[in-house]
Amino acid sequence: MVYKTKDIPLIRLYNPKNINKFTTAVGNIQWDDLYEYGNIEEAYNFFHAKITACHDECFKLVRMSRKCSRDKIWITRGLRKSINYKN
Repeated sequence: MVYKTKDIPLIRLYNPKNINKFTTAVGNIQWDDLYEYGNIEEAYNFFHAKITACHDECFKLVRMSRKCSRDKIWITRGLRKSINYKN
């Protein structure tokens, strides 16, 4: 079966390196502007925009590898071993 690039899903990698990068990015945000908002909804929107920007910057969307995209969630390591033994 031939897989096209558009058929392979985009995922975010939550590995320790990216988590540390996110933690650092959130720690470096200047929150002084947050206190200037008089309306709670505007303050929340500012907060949400900052956190979302850090998340999207640190956990970028990448294409899943072809090998992983063919894996089925319900096939466990034991089933895979049995399949290989059978074949």
